Amino acid sequence: MKQECDDLIYLLNNSKDSKIQLYLEYVFPNVLKRRSRDTNRIRDSIKFIGILSTCNIDFNLNLYLYMKPPWLSGYVVRHVPARRMSSNLSNVKNDTLSVCTFNVLAPCYKRLSSENDRESLHESLWHRRHSSIINLLQSLEIDLICLQEFWFKNSLFIQLYKANLSPKYSFYTLQRTGFLDDGLAILIDSNRVKFIDRYDTKLHDIGNRIGILLNLEFNGKNILVINLHLTFPHYRFERTVRLKQMIKFLELIRNYQEANNLLNQCSIILCGDFNSTYHNDNVYQLIEKDFQSSFKFIHGYEPHVTHLTHRRERLAADFIFYKSNILQPMSSELVPFGCNHLIWNDHTHWTLSDHRAIVTKFKYINNNS
Repeated sequence: MKQECDDLIYLLNNSKDSKIQLYLEYVFPNVLKRRSRDTNRIRDSIKFIGILSTCNIDFNLNLYLYMKPPWLSGYVVRHVPARRMSSNLSNVKNDTLSVCTFNVLAPCYKRLSSENDRESLHESLWHRRHSSIINLLQSLEIDLICLQEFWFKNSLFIQLYKANLSPKYSFYTLQRTGFLDDGLAILIDSNRVKFIDRYDTKLHDIGNRIGILLNLEFNGKNILVINLHLTFPHYRFERTVRLKQMIKFLELIRNYQEANNLLNQCSIILCGDFNSTYHNDNVYQLIEKDFQSSFKFIHGYEPHVTHLTHRRERLAADFIFYKSNILQPMSSELVPFGCNHLIWNDHTHWTLSDHRAIVTKFKYINNNS
């Protein structure tokens, strides 16, 4: 074990890999000082360093600390200051676009002790949970964030999000029709993408469903980002309702393209909570005629579970679809990172929402080069 400790210290002093330097310098100073009592943690650190060294991943230390595994519990980690990255890392960021979709579970829909006892009645509870969600979103450092079940009923909720996220993001929100309490939000990092136009789609159907379409510019190219939240099929007839909703949304997207001379001239990213299992659903069959799933592109399959319903059903309902000649997924992961996509109750003990988030990073392909 002494040799392994010495190897860590050698890496700390001599490694030129910025990812390893950051990890060792800020995460394991205490472990290195307490060798005899921390052999398991040191072994785990060595394994993790091996992953950093051999895998082509972007290492976000702040995110890692937020999602830190159990074997780091009990350790106080120093604040990680901003560090100037090398020019090659900056170039990589300029050629990537990251997107997150996340149903944050509006407090009015979170049931507590009974059907009538909702989290919205307990400000301390929803404030604590959504503060944690905001911390997570900040740590992810995403360019485009699509949120579903954004709560409009309480102005303090909106203030909480904007007070913490507006320094980095511009907010585009839309409340559902029928005086319902929730709606949609798209947050964009204006330093990474340029806002051109927005188009709100309101179906005025029995589900009071809506969609937000943003026309953005990235590297001089138009990208349409659409955030949707379809009806949940409580009853059989609502499956037909869902299909009609999706047909209408796709029609409105096409109409916008035609009206703005963007048909076959832009990329499209279609995000949201589609509120039904991926398998044997005509909605997904319709979408996949023109779009690809970013998660499936990377992994070869769709996640099995992204949502635990109010009926305690486990299903995959959250997706990032895309259609583009200039954007290609380079990674697509569920959040919490490392969760088991086959089950809901796993080692991550996820409680921030009844949905998992999906984060996809696209690489920009310059067809002119």
